Amino acid sequence: MSRGATVVLRIVCSLILVAAVVHWVGSEGFRSTWTSVSPWHWIGAVGAFLVIHAGCAMKWRHAITGFGANIPKSDALRAHAAGLAGNFFLPSIVGGDLLRTGMVLRGSGRPEALILGSLTDRLLDAAALGILFSVGTLMRRDDRAGIGIVATIAGAVACLVGFKLAARVPWTRLLPGGLARTGLRLRVAARRVPLATLASGLAASVMLQGALLFVNMRLAAGMGLPDDASAWLLAWSAAKLAAMLPLSFGGLGVREAAWASLADPLGFPRAAAVAQSLVWQSVLFAGGFAAGLWSTASPGRPSRSASP
Repeated sequence: MSRGATVVLRIVCSLILVAAVVHWVGSEGFRSTWTSVSPWHWIGAVGAFLVIHAGCAMKWRHAITGFGANIPKSDALRAHAAGLAGNFFLPSIVGGDLLRTGMVLRGSGRPEALILGSLTDRLLDAAALGILFSVGTLMRRDDRAGIGIVATIAGAVACLVGFKLAARVPWTRLLPGGLARTGLRLRVAARRVPLATLASGLAASVMLQGALLFVNMRLAAGMGLPDDASAWLLAWSAAKLAAMLPLSFGGLGVREAAWASLADPLGFPRAAAVAQSLVWQSVLFAGGFAAGLWSTASPGRPSRSASP
């Protein structure tokens, strides 16, 4: 299937999902919430989204620098902006990650370090969402709070142990010549990164994901939705993880289905929650479109930088 046909199919799937969710929750409450958003609040949310993602670009650069690659800040910003736009046309956020990595691959000096750093950056974001979700369960004094926290800690420890094993165990000896050389470069890059880089990257991920959550909460409060922080920590984290699945156009429809299923247990009016989720989705689309335009129009191309 061609790339264009794939994009069209994902758009169609998204529209079908949205229509099904809106029909399920009822159109009356949906319409009143949708029309209540302030244009100024929406514009402010788009601006905040772009500022926060500038921070995300620097966090990504911090991760790949820790593995031994090096790119200028301007190239990191340009590539990350292109990745934001690519999220809507490529398979989930993974496609956007591949696009931003590919834009600076030649200029990084150490491609294996860039690839490992980019993968680590995405895993840290997923871990941050797990932490926010666990904090939400703890704040609600949910009986399952302990399970969520234990699962998050266990997952983080498992990732760290797996990372260290992959860096120390000589598994590259099992590979044929060309792959063995590539694997060895990956192992060297993984052994080089200090734990302080991973810890600071995780802390930055939690702060940036929390900032995006706060912007969404303030936008929703202006539309009349409850501002229960614990409920938002749970619902927003779960919906964002669900939107990572490569099923629709930029997560459209999948995120709304997750919100609809979580709304009642968390005390949100279901129709209003879905309407607000679509408003937030419009912020993502507008922000990604603006970032893509800036990346395309900004002067200069990713340059070749020396490795540190």
